Amino acid sequence: MRFLAAAVTPVAWADLARGVRAAAARDGVAEFERALGAYFGGARAFTFGSLMRSVKACMMAVRETSTRRRVVLSRYSCPSFAHGILAAGLEIEYCDTDPRTLAFDMDCFRRIDLSRACAVVCANLFGLAYPVRDIAAACRAGGAALVEGVDYGIGTESGGARLGTLGDFAILNFQEGKALPIGGGAVITRHADAMERVLEGSRRRPRGRRMLMLAAFRILTNPHAYGLFIRAAQTGKINLRRRFSMEDTIRKTRAEYDYAPEGGALDSVSDFQAGVGAALLEKLERHIEARRRNAAILEEALGGVRGVELIERDPGLGKTHYIRYPCLVAAARRDGLIAHLHRRRIEASWMYVDQGMKVDAARFPGAQRIRDCLVTLPCHPHVTAGDARRIAQATAEFLA
Repeated sequence: MRFLAAAVTPVAWADLARGVRAAAARDGVAEFERALGAYFGGARAFTFGSLMRSVKACMMAVRETSTRRRVVLSRYSCPSFAHGILAAGLEIEYCDTDPRTLAFDMDCFRRIDLSRACAVVCANLFGLAYPVRDIAAACRAGGAALVEGVDYGIGTESGGARLGTLGDFAILNFQEGKALPIGGGAVITRHADAMERVLEGSRRRPRGRRMLMLAAFRILTNPHAYGLFIRAAQTGKINLRRRFSMEDTIRKTRAEYDYAPEGGALDSVSDFQAGVGAALLEKLERHIEARRRNAAILEEALGGVRGVELIERDPGLGKTHYIRYPCLVAAARRDGLIAHLHRRRIEASWMYVDQGMKVDAARFPGAQRIRDCLVTLPCHPHVTAGDARRIAQATAEFLA
């Protein structure tokens, strides 16, 4: 029986074979980093073993260019951003998140004194984008670096330009469910000199990392096999997001300020991972089109459903690469809807609740509403047009 995972990028045996060849030739990392740099307009790419380590390396490079120590971050964002900022010895100034857009609450953002900030992080969610050009202009005026979170939005375009090409740094996430699910992450930048000073030639290239995990990922994310995997996890009372996450630094996370990073080395991904990543990068446009098709079906079908609030897109947003399709429902009904969809063999999810996100509702009402009301729906390439309509129908059925 087919069971649709919340977010998946298909990995083929041929992709894994390319990884094996890259590992044997010992040239996978160099090739993959060149391909990533070219994709983002000729910038330099540096890969790392996790998203948190990528953020940490990026923030250490920011420190090389500024004497300031404050980083502006959306209150609703992946905890790995907070962990990396703190691990680099910097402090966080949170900005509330607008539940209508999942971007900065711009009234809150305009009240922040950017002359005291070394960087602003646009943690773009699910393929959507912040109003990056307006934020970039504010950063230039305040002398702060702009860091684009492209962990979800690789391929998304704003004002005709790809996310990741509009700021000083861009951060990619290669965790499971993302566009390039090989494990690890990357920093894209035109400030390569700052990154080189941070690394000082110490970045190692591990051998053979993730081979077994990616082979298991190839098998178990197929909708037919995923149902068996889910059933086994339920029988064993296993929390899949914690136990099997490629992002090792969030497995023990309880809150943004309470985490246990497992190893601090800023190593690159392995040649094997890089070879698989290069193969998936060549398929990216095909996967973007599949997700856009499914998101369009969901958007049209859910637009008239009472109790569903669709997310507004920034007016400058062009091509949108929906890794997940987000919407809001009433907090009292959110968990019930997720359970209802699960019974229909559809894995919908909240985000970051498992990592202990605790929000001060008085200070950050927008982020609190997102935490309580957000539902993300599958729209990945394993989802057929019929599946997308079934997801919308099951959602409407429960909310009615």
